[in-house]
Amino acid sequence: MATVAAYWPALATRAQYFDDDEYLNNNPLVQRPSAESALRFLNEMTRPSTVRGYYQPLTMISLMVDHARGGRMADPRAFRETSLALHCLNAALVVLLLYRLFGSVWPAAFVGLLFGLHPTAVESVAWLAERKNLLAMFFSLLSLLSYVEYARRGRRWRYVACVVAFALALLAKPTAVGLPVVMLLLDYWPLGRPRRPWKSMREKAHLFVIAVISAGVTCISQLSTVGTGFLEREAPLNVPLAVAHNNVFYLWKAFWPTGLCPFYAIPSPMDFSRPMMLVGVVGCGLLTGALLLSWRWTRGLVVGWATFFVLVFPTLGLVGFTPVLAADRFIYLPMLGYMLPLAAGLAWLWQQWGRARGRAIHRGAVVVAVLAAGLALSHSTRRYLADWRDTVTLQRAILDREPRCRQAHHNLGVELLQRGDIDGAIEHFEKALELQPEFGAAQYGLATALARRGRLTEALDASRRAVELSPHRPETRCQLATVLTRLGKAAEAETVLRECVRLFPNCATACNNLGVVLSEQAGASGREEAGRFLRQAVTLDPTNAAFECNLADWLVARGLCEEARSHYQRALALEPDHGPARAGLARARQGTGQRSRSP
Repeated sequence: MATVAAYWPALATRAQYFDDDEYLNNNPLVQRPSAESALRFLNEMTRPSTVRGYYQPLTMISLMVDHARGGRMADPRAFRETSLALHCLNAALVVLLLYRLFGSVWPAAFVGLLFGLHPTAVESVAWLAERKNLLAMFFSLLSLLSYVEYARRGRRWRYVACVVAFALALLAKPTAVGLPVVMLLLDYWPLGRPRRPWKSMREKAHLFVIAVISAGVTCISQLSTVGTGFLEREAPLNVPLAVAHNNVFYLWKAFWPTGLCPFYAIPSPMDFSRPMMLVGVVGCGLLTGALLLSWRWTRGLVVGWATFFVLVFPTLGLVGFTPVLAADRFIYLPMLGYMLPLAAGLAWLWQQWGRARGRAIHRGAVVVAVLAAGLALSHSTRRYLADWRDTVTLQRAILDREPRCRQAHHNLGVELLQRGDIDGAIEHFEKALELQPEFGAAQYGLATALARRGRLTEALDASRRAVELSPHRPETRCQLATVLTRLGKAAEAETVLRECVRLFPNCATACNNLGVVLSEQAGASGREEAGRFLRQAVTLDPTNAAFECNLADWLVARGLCEEARSHYQRALALEPDHGPARAGLARARQGTGQRSRSP
């Protein structure tokens, strides 16, 4: 209930960030919920077709289910509800896991409460694409709980549950790959299973095999879609410097979560001239020394830090899959490493004070301290959630902290373009391209904005450059064809669209636009071929009112008014205020024809 209260404003947030378009707006499988779409997500292991990057089918299916529940970018509440519910379940599972490990319910509850209220979870709850974080945490905790029960009470079915939950966690987000190593650490402390390491590893052989397979699929799918390597491009020392920096940075953010931001830029150059790098290296050395000294009194601090390091390791930069140095969302699951020694220490104090005089005072002091920390965390969470109110607010907050963040300039340009501020969008797309001239998405956005402004010659150059930079994105070719059509170069537009359909046969927009271009040709053969592409577009994306209307226009022109009426009606069912469909329906009822509209 406390977590729900702290995160309740998340349900009203509307901000889009980074790759939300790929996950939802421009994802035909998510927008077409079906068993067929779910199978596509599961089958596309080495080269996902709708979301570039690593294999994450469970996340995509989850978003698809929320879309079926009525979730839309215009009204994302359904997505936020599921995300908040998962975060609350994760907080509850943290309590259960810590209770089963240390046997003290109140200390486990205190730590779970602090986790639930912590503002570093804001990104995972408020950012639609980070559903993967919440799902991976949920199934990882279920896997660890099942393993703890198996280690304590035996029974093969508990181990099977552990393996299944681990596999599901990897299907949500492969960064959970380190869980088998965490289980080895838990064997050592606090489970205290006196077994030789090789026997413990043999016991978990199934888990390690699944982890290796997942790591292989992840690397292949990442390389085949967007490539890899952000930190190692400039100098080989970048990775160790980033590892040292992030160990100290994440520890600080966990215990003093202020100044949070979705984007922490990679500094250039990354060397000791940057104070943050020097502090990271010195702090990492001091931390290592403190952990070695603590070994004399307790294993908990070393195991806790090792758990954190194992779980955060995939995001530390050795495999570059994101253009940031660090991210608060990366410690959502690894935070478990900090919670283990904290819960153990509170459990020990709780038991000690339970046998001493004045235990009510001592325990009351702990309760007051936890409540004070919880209130502070709640306040920080609410303040950070305010930045996620809408996309413009979020991007401006990022630019206030990181003015050279090219992705924020691009995202702000996209949002301004949608709001009709074309000049503002052009300004931010150009700034993004100044920071990274080969930024394909920004080049595509600039081409779109220039075309809307009517600067078609510039838009043509920008569109051609966008295709060069992002040949794997069908929308860049569609934009180029649209500009060519507006410039009266229909034959060249047809060539571009035919190539696009050949390369991306499942792109509904390319099929629709090619059909419209062909329908305007003088020859009968072209008009007949247009119908095939227009029907294919409607089949690929039955939720697009414009596609239905274009097909209906073609049918009216061919004299098939009765069939046209059904498509106009489908268009109006999808968008009741769709003016062209309403006018076309009136023409179809009168039995008059009209040429199809331009793309």
